[in-house]
Amino acid sequence: MLRKLGASYQTPILMLTARGDDVDRIVGLELGADDYLSKPFNPRELVARLRAILRRASNRAGGGHVPDELIVGPITLNTGTHLVHVAQKPIPLTGAEFRVLEILMRSAGQVISREAMTEQALGRKLVAYDRSIDTHISNLRRKLDLEADKNPVIKNVRGSGYTLTWAHA
Repeated sequence: MLRKLGASYQTPILMLTARGDDVDRIVGLELGADDYLSKPFNPRELVARLRAILRRASNRAGGGHVPDELIVGPITLNTGTHLVHVAQKPIPLTGAEFRVLEILMRSAGQVISREAMTEQALGRKLVAYDRSIDTHISNLRRKLDLEADKNPVIKNVRGSGYTLTWAHA
């Protein structure tokens, strides 16, 4: 799981575990953890380590930095504040809807499979007869008022997944 998280997200990872052997710490760090703290621990040390990790992460952010604000047509999504606006109008979204929209906006114009969306946005595997992504897409279309005659539009690509397209009219 640690290897998958480290590859998918830029978020710093601190392992907090009861396993404090040298081998466990080394394996945790080699698998992608930014720091490792074993229990029992001093709460002040935890805070100091978190500050150090966040400081290092903000210094790294200059290079492969993920933008705080994504813009596709009239839609603006801010990952830092978790706010979404369509033509400067705030749109309230649930956490899952926000994550689905973020995935679509980061990959605008590309097809994202239902399996990938379920794993990335909901943090679980897609199972048979699971229609939750479809429900979130439907809610997003309604909330963002993305109709077929307006741009952008969330399209269902039969047998493949969904895509957010923006055709300049």
